[in-house]
Amino acid sequence: MAEIDNIPFCDRKATNRTAVSKSNNIEVMDKIGRVPFWKKAELAVTVRIKNGLAALTEFFTGIPSAEYTDRKRDRRIFVGRDGKVRIPLLGFQIAFGCNLKCEHCCLMNPFQSGVSSKEVLIDSFRRWSEILVPKKIYLSGGEPFLHPEITDVAAAVKRYFPHSRLDIITNAVLLPKIDDRILQTLARMNVHLNISIHQNTSEYLAALNQTLDRLRHFRLRYKTNDSFYGWQKFLETAETGEPIPANSNPATAWKNCSGHHCIAVIEDKLYRCNRLAYMIHALQAGEIGLEWSRVLSHKPVTPDNSPEEIRNYLRMRGMPECSVCPERPVQVPARQLSTEEVLRIKQHIRQKNKEAA
Repeated sequence: MAEIDNIPFCDRKATNRTAVSKSNNIEVMDKIGRVPFWKKAELAVTVRIKNGLAALTEFFTGIPSAEYTDRKRDRRIFVGRDGKVRIPLLGFQIAFGCNLKCEHCCLMNPFQSGVSSKEVLIDSFRRWSEILVPKKIYLSGGEPFLHPEITDVAAAVKRYFPHSRLDIITNAVLLPKIDDRILQTLARMNVHLNISIHQNTSEYLAALNQTLDRLRHFRLRYKTNDSFYGWQKFLETAETGEPIPANSNPATAWKNCSGHHCIAVIEDKLYRCNRLAYMIHALQAGEIGLEWSRVLSHKPVTPDNSPEEIRNYLRMRGMPECSVCPERPVQVPARQLSTEEVLRIKQHIRQKNKEAA
């Protein structure tokens, strides 16, 4: 696959081309940089169905649809007879850096770097496996395939969580460079790849087709998400390009948040919100401005907490720290920050923090 910096994200001169994922029957269309008519129609129908179901839910239950959804999710978080907490989804962030520099990234990955050590991750898997039983686990970043020992990390997840499905969330740009033995090992462990398609240019899709063919060759399961049709921006930015905290109503920000299910472990601490976890990590690493300091008031849970404390924490809604996110996220086109932009923004953040210290 061509390097990401060398591929335009909105190639309006590109010819129409189709990339087909045979395993899950997903078609990715490049329509001269525009959302194709069939996709618009599909999205419109989906929105109407969701709105209709929400109206029916409110009519028959008398409960607002968002509240009903939260209650339904809460019922899936409970303490079992063995004293372990059942949860539908659990994420382990194994990389903080990313090979992409998406301007809209809600996890602030363009300004972060590094990976979690294998030893720290394995110890975290061991400790949390003694108290959590997740239906699905995902490894994410950043870009997980930046981790040099990703197969060992995945094997450790399978060892400590043998009954949980394991997904790796990736942008797939690095997959053409990944050794065949790594893909074969992941396939043998029944790992699933969750691929976010970031572009709809002909070059990108042609390279993606080759990558998907390679995954099918090794019988490595995957699914693709057409992310390029529209990103939502969950962070406000200053004129200098750096992320800045909002001053929102926490209840409204929570209501319009799409990450209610994103429970994550970072550095052996369990966070109700993976975005909040990344904010705290980036702040402590000096990679974002000190104006984010109010997120430090948040207290995550650890394996030393009781199962009841963990269950109650994961059922929280509208935390005070939700105020740093905008009340209404906006849809934005996908754009990559250049290396020069990232360096300039990081230098500005360091200088501002130095003056404020």
